[in-house]
Amino acid sequence: MKPVDTVVIGGGQAGLATSHHLSRSGRDHVVLDAGRVAETWRTRRWDSFTLVTPNWMINLPGLEDPPGPPEAFLPRGDIVAMLERYARAIEAPIREGVRVQSLERSPSADDEFVVETTAGPIHARRVIVASGFFAAPRSPSAGAGVASSILQLDATGYRRPTDLPDGGVLVVGSGQSGVQIAEDLQLAGRDVWLSVGRAGRFPRRYRGRDGFEWGREIGILEWTEDKVQDPRGRFAPNPHITGARGGHTINLHRFARDGIHLIGRVSAAEGTRLRIDPDLHERLAGVDRSASELKKGLDQWIAAAGVDAPLPDPTNSDDHDGVEGFAVSQVEELDLAAEGIGTVIWAAGMVPDFSWIQLPIFDEQRYPIHDGGVTRLPGLAFVGLRFQRRFKSDLLFGVGDDAAHVVDRLNAQH
Repeated sequence: MKPVDTVVIGGGQAGLATSHHLSRSGRDHVVLDAGRVAETWRTRRWDSFTLVTPNWMINLPGLEDPPGPPEAFLPRGDIVAMLERYARAIEAPIREGVRVQSLERSPSADDEFVVETTAGPIHARRVIVASGFFAAPRSPSAGAGVASSILQLDATGYRRPTDLPDGGVLVVGSGQSGVQIAEDLQLAGRDVWLSVGRAGRFPRRYRGRDGFEWGREIGILEWTEDKVQDPRGRFAPNPHITGARGGHTINLHRFARDGIHLIGRVSAAEGTRLRIDPDLHERLAGVDRSASELKKGLDQWIAAAGVDAPLPDPTNSDDHDGVEGFAVSQVEELDLAAEGIGTVIWAAGMVPDFSWIQLPIFDEQRYPIHDGGVTRLPGLAFVGLRFQRRFKSDLLFGVGDDAAHVVDRLNAQH
């Protein structure tokens, strides 16, 4: 492949938005993706997946066709189709099926990078990594002790209930993916166990508006990482919420009422027996507390700003969850065989994977050190990182702004 000015790594929304801004600034570039446009949405999401953000939050630069009603939630297939249309509309110079194997400095030129790919090396003056923040599933150590008779997969490998063996399913992890998969299985008539994590609950609607609409009004979407109280920061799990079936709040107490078995943290496994920490009630209390504090903060802001908003509706399950405190017993051991559980889905979260980048730009957690996406190595930048500049940075609502910022900064360097 001939040398280019800029290589963009990743053919999802971050890479395509970056390509749009590079084209507008007249930069010769190529977009590389190991699969196809929107490959992550195609192959690492389950069939019933929908965005949790409403359509009005889709804000890709140069996207001319509205994806649907502003308050609706785009399903997986429509997300893929939208990004395919977008790639064609902006005439993105994308090379599909080209996997990047490593990124290094050129040994012969200080102002050049070498991108090693399955199609051969590419020399470029600038590289923008837009391959996504959530790249690899976490692998809890307990999984190594589970009997081989039990099917184990992570959240990216789940597609539909009918793919799984007969019997019950244990979902380990109650971040956004875990609770949505548990609900998908429960609605399909499967017997479901859910190991509860520490993700909070976010209201789908509250006092007449979608939770994200309040977030925009208050300015949460513009928050920088230092304003987030969760000490886990960029690695914190996304809260319980879904856009499926028109969108609704997910409440773990309601899960228990509807027949999903809630358990604490899975700490170890030996064959079909799992050791469960007796911390379920503590975890449920933390989830409730996060939702209560969020609503309290919203109420205070509404009152101080004098916003005309209806008072909480006692008949609305989002305004008043109504099932907090539903009796849930704790267990300290779960025998998968005795309970008829044939599948364990590990939904313990995702982590970045930049192991293929052989450059001195990382901190002790192998997270790129950057300023608004631009690293200390001239010509190297990122787009699509969580909290890259704002809370919205890795959302369809904010990735375009970050792409423009990065392209402008790199253009100024040269």
